[in-house]
Amino acid sequence: MKIVAILPFLAVLLFTPLSPGQSLDVPLTVEETAGVARRSEPVTFGVPLPKGLLHDTARLRLYGPEGKPAPAAFRAVNRWWSETSSQGPSIQWVQADFFADAPARGRTVYHLRLSDDPSPAPAAALRVEAAPEQVTVNTGPLTFTVHKTGPILDAPGLRGVDFVLRTDERIYKASWWPGSDLV
Repeated sequence: MKIVAILPFLAVLLFTPLSPGQSLDVPLTVEETAGVARRSEPVTFGVPLPKGLLHDTARLRLYGPEGKPAPAAFRAVNRWWSETSSQGPSIQWVQADFFADAPARGRTVYHLRLSDDPSPAPAAALRVEAAPEQVTVNTGPLTFTVHKTGPILDAPGLRGVDFVLRTDERIYKASWWPGSDLV
């Protein structure tokens, strides 16, 4: 699955100054190419914004193909540092994560817009319960337990997993150090 950005639109967006009252409407096309219908497929995208348009992500909204708001997480990844404004530098690039649906070998168009409407709530609330010996995390679709000592992880299909793989590609097992404690 891939995102198809409409590049001419983005070029116009980058080089056309927008007044503070103007709106934003960036179409984002999710295209499924493997022949498998996708449901809640994780997608990350980035969009450039013109100088002065937006100082925080609070008004950004993602709308699905039916025009309904879709849950998304937005973050500013770069700012117009040369800008002198009482609000500070505006956002130059924004990045977002969301879950997309797309039919097999089909396309779904989402829209990034500005809105004062409330953000949609996520499908499930994250719950974390800390106990002296373990932490249980419930994401809605998945519940797993992280143990502070001994085998580290208990999750569906992963009972008593006992290793941590670090970025230096070394494997560490908690059971090798009985006195270890996960914090």
